[in-house]
Amino acid sequence: GMVISLTSCRSEDDLTIDPPVEESISANSIVADLISKTVSNDGSFDNIIDNASCLSIQLPVTVTVNGTTLTITNSYGYQDIEDIIDLFDDDVDSVIISYPVTVILPDFSTLLVNDDTELAALSANCSDDNEFDDDIECIDFQYPITASVFNANNDLISTITINDDNEMYEFIEDLDEYAAVTINFPITVILADGTTQTINNIQELENQIELAEDSCDEDDDNDFDDDDCDNCDTS
Repeated sequence: GMVISLTSCRSEDDLTIDPPVEESISANSIVADLISKTVSNDGSFDNIIDNASCLSIQLPVTVTVNGTTLTITNSYGYQDIEDIIDLFDDDVDSVIISYPVTVILPDFSTLLVNDDTELAALSANCSDDNEFDDDIECIDFQYPITASVFNANNDLISTITINDDNEMYEFIEDLDEYAAVTINFPITVILADGTTQTINNIQELENQIELAEDSCDEDDDNDFDDDDCDNCDTS
């Protein structure tokens, strides 16, 4: 019989792939800015401790609530604080932080804070109660997401795997270091109501984030001392 050997000869030119435009993401583009705001550190979940929606305090943190000392090690601890505050409807509530604490800023950088004055100075940079802020909380990415990086000759030089919001934030920050970058679609986003949406290209992603931007209550309020009373009348 006849042996046919198939050998593949690849010239240098074959490695050059034009990055698909609909998947390309460039530094300082509208979509890059929207992604950045979506993945920045949201500090509103621990306002009961720090009254600041643009920063969060790294756990564990010890606080004294109306005389009771609690060490908060996970997200359930915020509810424990609220439970103590809600015990009585007519008292003045206080949450005292045991310093020093480490504060996480929107860009995930951290700072050591030694007292209330330093914390207040940082909080002053945040938007006020329920005021519009940069952080987009009504849509989240489902990870991992991969991206392809090309050099000036359109050679695929690396693939980046993005595993969480912090890594996505840094990926967007570093976009200007690459000649071209594409996100490997489809990707999945999670909306505020828990439903998911499949996104097939950059334009769809931009549209979806813009749509979601103000679609939910971001709960950026500091009214932890409102002593929720569920089964009582207004008096």
